Amino acid sequence: KTLYRENLLKVIPTVEDNKLKGLLHYNLANSFRADGEFQKAIKYYILSKRLEPDYKNRDYWWFELGGCFFLVGRYKCSEKCYRQAYRLGKNYKQKRFEPLIFALTGDTLFFQGRFKEAEEYFERFLENSEEIESEFYLKYLIVKKILRNFEIKFRKPQLAVELIEKAIDYEREGKDPLPLFEEAIRIDPLC
Repeated sequence: KTLYRENLLKVIPTVEDNKLKGLLHYNLANSFRADGEFQKAIKYYILSKRLEPDYKNRDYWWFELGGCFFLVGRYKCSEKCYRQAYRLGKNYKQKRFEPLIFALTGDTLFFQGRFKEAEEYFERFLENSEEIESEFYLKYLIVKKILRNFEIKFRKPQLAVELIEKAIDYEREGKDPLPLFEEAIRIDPLC
């Protein structure tokens, strides 16, 4: 893998054709993605599109970029990429991402705390999938439970973390941490 990337990095400066350079950057991005180096992959996916603008018309490019954004916790960017991949896939009659794209979009909404929308996407996944992946079915059930038991408009993960840390301090001091834990869960059911 390292030798492959080293060779790509050596070749890229010698290439004059931007389309070919874009392809080389795209291959570099895929290599970094495969190794779990998602920030670097994002950088090279974006460079590939700058050099070969036609990538913006390719559903798979958006799909791969969306996955990298998701894995670095940039859920809104991931959502936008998945939605674009879906639009392009539909435009070109390439439904290879259905119904998985519904589940992945639901996942991005889930982690943004947009639970009602996430529920709708997980339902679309379940309705259109021949094989149900347990991860997405479980998230669907969790979303339904959150919607039934919590009145939440937006997640506040940072505030929830602060409350959890305070609760841990309370416990060390011999105070009852339970109200702080309950408040943290109320403002961010995913904490």
